Amino acid sequence: MNVTNQATKSQRMIRRRLSKHLKSQNWFAVAVDFVIVVVGVFMGLQVQDWNEARKERIEEHALLSRLHAETVKLLETQREELVSLSERADILMSVNPVLFSQAPLRALSDLECRHIVASHVFRRPPDELPVLDEMLSTGRFDVLQDEGIKEFLRSYVIFRGRARAYYDEATNELFRLHSRFPDLIALGRAPLEAGTVDAWTALSGEGFRWNRACDVEKMRANQAFLNEYVDNLSRTGSMIQFTEQRHEHLEELESALSAHLGVPAESLAASLAGNAWLSRTDQGTTNAPVADTASSAVTDMTASASALLEALPGDRRERIGLAFDSEERMRWHFIPPEMFPRAGLALNELNERQAIAAHGLLKAGLSQDGYLTATAIMQLEDVLKELEKSDRFARNPADYYLTVFGTPSVRGTWAWRFEGHHLSLHFTIVDGRATVSTPSFFGASPAEVRTGPQRGRRALAIQEDAARALLQSLDASQRSQTVVSSITPDGILSGNAFPVEPAAPSGLTASKMTPAQQTFLRSLVEAHTAVMAADIAAERWRRINDGGFGDIGFAWAGSQERGRPHYYRVQGPTFLIEYDNTQNDGNHKHIVWRDFDGDFGRDLLREHVHSVQH
Repeated sequence: MNVTNQATKSQRMIRRRLSKHLKSQNWFAVAVDFVIVVVGVFMGLQVQDWNEARKERIEEHALLSRLHAETVKLLETQREELVSLSERADILMSVNPVLFSQAPLRALSDLECRHIVASHVFRRPPDELPVLDEMLSTGRFDVLQDEGIKEFLRSYVIFRGRARAYYDEATNELFRLHSRFPDLIALGRAPLEAGTVDAWTALSGEGFRWNRACDVEKMRANQAFLNEYVDNLSRTGSMIQFTEQRHEHLEELESALSAHLGVPAESLAASLAGNAWLSRTDQGTTNAPVADTASSAVTDMTASASALLEALPGDRRERIGLAFDSEERMRWHFIPPEMFPRAGLALNELNERQAIAAHGLLKAGLSQDGYLTATAIMQLEDVLKELEKSDRFARNPADYYLTVFGTPSVRGTWAWRFEGHHLSLHFTIVDGRATVSTPSFFGASPAEVRTGPQRGRRALAIQEDAARALLQSLDASQRSQTVVSSITPDGILSGNAFPVEPAAPSGLTASKMTPAQQTFLRSLVEAHTAVMAADIAAERWRRINDGGFGDIGFAWAGSQERGRPHYYRVQGPTFLIEYDNTQNDGNHKHIVWRDFDGDFGRDLLREHVHSVQH
């Protein structure tokens, strides 16, 4: 007999006793019976509430168990997506030096040509969690009692909407290069050799395969083709970044679900073991040790820098290699070489072997998205040349200079720099450790191509869009603290000063934001850290978290209307990000990351001096 039936039987017995005592006018017994009835009713209600609560907990557990299974499955899908996208990016990036005349002319392989042909093809990223959508559509979301899990789910829904909007926008702007430039890319059918497997065989007919031919010489000479190719290429980097961020959101959710359900963490770790992409530490919430990835990245930089130096004759090696304590190491700017001459060697002074090593060094210091961003900025020099119709500046996409300071070593102290118009990247290694590697500067002019066949192409788009998403999430009171002026400054306030001091006012701090708004702020910071190699991004996040995420401030100046001059900064106790889009009527971007104590590796160099006898 269950608890509810027992309570019902007891209540009937009490009602019979109460009737008997009323007839005999035993008022004391009546009072006692009345109290017993009231208590019994109260207990009955409690039992009913307990049963309802128990049903809800059972339902919650069932929902979260299903959600956990779906999350683990979607994480595996993200892993496969990252592998596919990264392989595509690696192949396309290997082609860049050839296409943009930064390496000697050579024929493209069939694989390279195939990826150029398919550079506009992106499948819609898988992002659905059916249980989550079911809860939202049926109003059962509030069945969940764990506020932490609910916040992770809200954050994922916000991110998913932003990622879907970007996908729709990006895929509408991609170019079918083989259709637009048939004289550069020829498609045809060729007999299929016995035993040959071709992914496109089914589409070309039985016994045949697609035959692709890329005319590299014509590609090099066709600026319209190069512009559209870079636009497609930049979307690959953005897709990788969104996939990484989606994986991060899902990993946080899976961890919370596992803790709630008591699922061993090893089960997920085992399913993802061996995947280098998912062990990257370029996201702000990672707990992976920096040292593990640092050794790999420093090894890559050392190998590429050493290969470059070994490939150079003596006189050129002297030009590119300077002493680590040279004053030149802390001399920097982002204006054209004609206005600020650089030491070192320009890309257009290198042969194929040397250019490959130079690009390898740049790839080692940046993430895939960062490398794509840097090369896209370099190609904008050709766009500027067409727009300006002037000989004042050479506007050469290969007029970017590499300089190495000290002797490259996986255990030593050395540095290198890559610099030219709208790019100034500084990497310092101290005792084999990669530093935050600042100052780092990225710029773009035009920020958005507004006329001609390239209309709509945007450089450094995610760094603007992420800031606008945060600004739009603020209420009126918060926005009044954030918008510090209706007038934009003339440009980056910190300029090329060294050292740099914190700016004021700081704007709205993270501690005064809602959890959802803090997620937007974190995504904005990630938009800037994600351009760097994994260990450098992780070191930046370590310093941010050590300084206190709640103390990070977000400030905005100028117009809030898209396409008009505006400025923002993100500033914490240890770092400053400045962004301005104020020149050319809001169509000329500058972005800089500064570290108050770590520019040019100052902090680690002090530790080095104190720990080593000189």
